[in-house]
Amino acid sequence: MNIQSSLHTDMSLSRDNVALSAVKQNIDQAQQMQKMAQQTTQSAPINETRGTLLDILV
Repeated sequence: MNIQSSLHTDMSLSRDNVALSAVKQNIDQAQQMQKMAQQTTQSAPINETRGTLLDILV
């Protein structure tokens, strides 16, 4: 394997890692938002005329 192809491979892997890192960060943020929404719905006061659970579409 020559040096040039090795450098291209390393650069490609670095770009892939950066892209995957951004995707992982977005997934982590989405999961945190989901937890917050779930906690909010569970802590909402119970209203006898409207039921006890809220359906929130995200």
